[in-house]
Amino acid sequence: MNADPIWCHRRTIVALLHTTMQFFFPRDHIRPATRGLAIMILNCSIFFSFLIKGALLIRNVTLGR
Repeated sequence: MNADPIWCHRRTIVALLHTTMQFFFPRDHIRPATRGLAIMILNCSIFFSFLIKGALLIRNVTLGR
């Protein structure tokens, strides 16, 4: 049983977030610091999503599902 299939499509999520960022902050208006912060937040969210996915996988294996 797959807990949350959306995390499998990492590239899709990244592309979607990137497009959203481009829409709200066009490249010529955004400051490098803001862009760096946004990229950092994005990387952290991806990292934590993989962490949660791994924890769920380990839990499912441990419980024998």
